[in-house]
Amino acid sequence: MSTIELVDGTDLDAPPEGSTNRSSRLIRVGPHVVVWTLLLAPMIRSMARGWRPLGDDATIAIGAWRALSLHPPLLGQLTSATGG
Repeated sequence: MSTIELVDGTDLDAPPEGSTNRSSRLIRVGPHVVVWTLLLAPMIRSMARGWRPLGDDATIAIGAWRALSLHPPLLGQLTSATGG
């Protein structure tokens, strides 16, 4: 026969002590700060300087403007076969 021992859970529910609690908080908050900085810094720079579509960004912007304007394109994306 086996007996079931009851475990007192008060030690497990206690919060960690000062130094480990602070390091745990830094580990949780650090990645949030890094990600939000990487997202917000370019957005703020673009808002201050103005956005200029260059390269692939220009192609995407023109395609979005065509699709979302009142005169949508009848065909798909332009290719080199349609030129000249």
